[in-house]
Amino acid sequence: MKTLLKVVLSMAVSCFPLPLSAHGIAYEIHRGEAIVIQVNYDDGQPMSYAEVLIHAPGGKEREYQNGRTDARGSFSFLPDRKGTWNIKVSDGMGHGFVTEIPVDEEMHTGGEIRGAVRPWQKALLGISLIWAIAATWLYAIRKKKIVC
Repeated sequence: MKTLLKVVLSMAVSCFPLPLSAHGIAYEIHRGEAIVIQVNYDDGQPMSYAEVLIHAPGGKEREYQNGRTDARGSFSFLPDRKGTWNIKVSDGMGHGFVTEIPVDEEMHTGGEIRGAVRPWQKALLGISLIWAIAATWLYAIRKKKIVC
C-alpha cells in the first residue's frame, strides 16, 4: 500500500510543477512562388533557428530539404512535384509540429494553412503518459495469487 501511495503522490506532484514559462506554438503556411512556413510561439515570439525537415511525396527515408528557420521564424522551399509533402519543425527544446501539405499539379497548396499546439495539449499528453507508466509498473509488481 505504501508503494501505491508513493506513486499517487508523485503523480500528483508532477501534475502541479513549479511555475514555468511553458508555451505552445502557432504556425502559418503561405503559398506563392514558394511555400513559406512562419512559426511563432503562442506569445508571438518567432521560433528562430528551429530545425526544419521537408519530405517529398514517397520520400520517407531521406529529406528533400532540411535547414533552419531564420531569425524571424520563417522557412521557404519550392516543391518539385505534386502530392502530399511532410513538414517537421522542432526547436530542440520540446516545441515543434509535424504537418502535411497537399500540392497539386500547378504547385498550389490550396491556400493558407494554420495550426497550433497549445500547452494544455502537451500537459494532457504528459499526464496520460505518467498514468500509463504507473499503471504498467503497478501491473508488473502485483502479487500473484496461487490457486489450488
